Amino acid sequence: MQQQQMEQQKQIADQQQQLMKQIADEKLAFEAEQNELDRKKDILVAQINSMKYAQDNDVNTNATPDSSEIGKFNADYTKMLSEIDNKQKELNMRKEQSLKDSTVKSEELRLKEKEIDAKERVELLKAQTALKNPVSGEKKKK
Repeated sequence: MQQQQMEQQKQIADQQQQLMKQIADEKLAFEAEQNELDRKKDILVAQINSMKYAQDNDVNTNATPDSSEIGKFNADYTKMLSEIDNKQKELNMRKEQSLKDSTVKSEELRLKEKEIDAKERVELLKAQTALKNPVSGEKKKK
């Protein structure tokens, strides 16, 4: 009986460890993705800043005025920022869902632990009661 309880407690501890590792891994992935998005944004901002000082001419001689190219670039940049914002919102929602899931799992584990403790108490009470009650053929103590 105690061996079963120890195995159940070991399983619960293993599940808790796995859950904590999963949460840590998800957090690292989230942070890495955020850093990548920040780097991309910084590159685009630097490119835009470098173009705003260019004269109103066609530096690369592609027959398109640089101001038009800058305008197109700015439109693309705005679109990219919107996509980054959407990605950020999606990541935040996944993070919140992950936290909710981990909270539910933690609560389930806590309830399992309570259930095991209750079963242990019941078994202990049964054993104590069995010791107090005489077995057939045994004389009652006075």
